[in-house]
Amino acid sequence: MCGRTIEKHGITLVVDHKRPQDLGGTNDPENLWVICEECNGGKKAYFSSVGVNAELMKRVMAEESVHVRIGGTLKASGVDKPVPAYLLDLIADQEDWQKRLRELRYPVIGWHYDYQRYKTNGRIRTNYILRSFLPWPNDPTGTIRKFEKEREERNRTKRPSTSELEP
Repeated sequence: MCGRTIEKHGITLVVDHKRPQDLGGTNDPENLWVICEECNGGKKAYFSSVGVNAELMKRVMAEESVHVRIGGTLKASGVDKPVPAYLLDLIADQEDWQKRLRELRYPVIGWHYDYQRYKTNGRIRTNYILRSFLPWPNDPTGTIRKFEKEREERNRTKRPSTSELEP
């Protein structure tokens, strides 16, 4: 999480549950990773190492919608506050979480965020910064899927058919 290494920084690594067991995490290999003791300690305090309220994070991680989990994490950190990409990855708990994050910018959701890249310990990292947000629709993921379907249909009807293209 922090990018420090045993060789350069003399840290101790521990095996950790990405999703804590008390929030539904399992002992399956895909839920385990190796992080330093300091990062683990911060995570054990429910993300206190990045200044996020423990009770709020429990509620966010329990959300079914990946969009609400990602957005809830950004909101929990606060407007204009950086949120590390690794935290969003952890909360989203799915491979294509960056696409789900981009979908929050769709007009039907109306959120705005920026990102910043920086280098630390020889690694490039990314933070996401919530700039503004609107209240969630009743079904954020369903609203996004409906928007995508309607957009696809609009794009399909705008394209000329192959017969129209022939001279």
